[in-house]
Amino acid sequence: MLPRAKRLTFFISGKRITLFALILTANFSYALTDKDIQAWTADIDLYAKKISTSHIDPFHSIAKEKFYSDLNNLKQALPEKSEEEILVELMRLTHSINDGHTSFPLWGRTLHNFPFSVSIFNGEPYITKTSAQHKSLLGVKLISINHVPSQTIMESLKQITPFTENEYSSAVRVAEYMTKAEVLVGLGVFLKYKRRPLSLKLIAIERCYSWNRAKA
Repeated sequence: MLPRAKRLTFFISGKRITLFALILTANFSYALTDKDIQAWTADIDLYAKKISTSHIDPFHSIAKEKFYSDLNNLKQALPEKSEEEILVELMRLTHSINDGHTSFPLWGRTLHNFPFSVSIFNGEPYITKTSAQHKSLLGVKLISINHVPSQTIMESLKQITPFTENEYSSAVRVAEYMTKAEVLVGLGVFLKYKRRPLSLKLIAIERCYSWNRAKA
């Protein structure tokens, strides 16, 4: 499908900022065209400007030189990046500011979710919501996605999730983004530009106490 312009929203100290990013209507994006690269370069420059002018102290946790060096490296690497990888890198950079009110949540983009939701209990992901068709998965522990261990995915997500202020909000956000296909593509869980069947490894074990209480 042909690309179309959409608004992409992120937040700096709670202020809503809008980028006119080029979002592809296809499930997963392909290599960027020269026009795409120009559009993303302009958006990244605007992002950098807004970070420096709208946040009272954006570099209290990451050095200013490191932040802008990473942004410049991202711009230089655009010809080799997929759209999902660019978005995940912007999520990571925003997360590195270490301010729960400064986030890049991918609002304004349609994301493709797995047919279930997970929650984190005792550091492990369990399926706690799904459709009637897959109700047998309820309470099952998620071991890996596409042969990548869940713990590896969770550690990667901890470095990018938006609106994260402590370990509790981190667990909620990690669970939320763990089932979003575009985010997993950006993290390299799926091979970019490939259409492959989803491989999930599950193990049925006794439901944890916290989840049982929530269902009671």
